[in-house]
Amino acid sequence: MAMYYLPGNDKQGVRIEFNPNYIPVDEVIKRISFLTSRNDFRLSRLDIAFDLVNEHDLREFVFDLPRVKRNGFKSSSGHLETLYFGAPTSSKRLRVYDKNAERMSAGYSETQLANSWWRIEVQLRHAAACDWKHTVPTMLPVFTRMSDLPELYRLISIGMMSDADMSFLSKQKLRTWRSKICSAQTDLKDVLLSTFNDNVHQLDVQINTILDNFELESV
Repeated sequence: MAMYYLPGNDKQGVRIEFNPNYIPVDEVIKRISFLTSRNDFRLSRLDIAFDLVNEHDLREFVFDLPRVKRNGFKSSSGHLETLYFGAPTSSKRLRVYDKNAERMSAGYSETQLANSWWRIEVQLRHAAACDWKHTVPTMLPVFTRMSDLPELYRLISIGMMSDADMSFLSKQKLRTWRSKICSAQTDLKDVLLSTFNDNVHQLDVQINTILDNFELESV
């Protein structure tokens, strides 16, 4: 739970985030059900996350989601830490980030963390959250190892992953680059989809329990 100022005025609100891996959904409902009596209570966002622990260092990959705005952030050493696909106000947004780096900034030591830990997080609002079973698969990007690309497309990939201004590239050049990315992609997207499908029933129970008890923000 965290305090924050409501947009457009100086009144404070309370933001509550919870992860059903750490607290049962029934316990969440019991603890915050008193808020439903307040007119300004909103269930605003649904996040569905995939963790890659000691499997792949995504700094060695290029990943792409066509026709979606991207925004990246690097560490002081120049390594990718976070890449967003989609605007902050969008109903659908993808966040790929180095979970180890996030934990270390929160005070954890390297000995407390995995060798490699990346999180791929689909953030949904409004109608996209209600239709999460169909939306999540469409928000997973393709993943391709930089080393599997020809030199020219590796250079374009470095620019795209660093959030550089690549507007000088023609649409045809970008289409060819995306074609190279897709033709050389690994099976990581398929693995994520398989994991999602294997867990969709459990997610369905958790999410529907929440949606049955709290109204999702519609606009």
